[in-house]
Amino acid sequence: SYTGDYINLDEVLDIKVCKDRNEKVVKNAKPTITITQNIGYESIKTSIKDKGEYYVQVEWNKRRELTNYGFYDLSFDVFVE
Repeated sequence: SYTGDYINLDEVLDIKVCKDRNEKVVKNAKPTITITQNIGYESIKTSIKDKGEYYVQVEWNKRRELTNYGFYDLSFDVFVE
């Protein structure tokens, strides 16, 4: 519910990077959170404040089989009413 306050996604979501094989948290691995809002044009936000629909993308580095580095991502929509 909209309160007029800024929403810090780090405080709302408990996002951690974990290893596939044992699900242990990778220390010092900080995912990158990007918030965008399409209001006639795409605008990159640093936080959520106004009512509306926001697109959130979370990216983190991942070691792959064939390459040493790559990244995975997770995305979802946030609706503020």
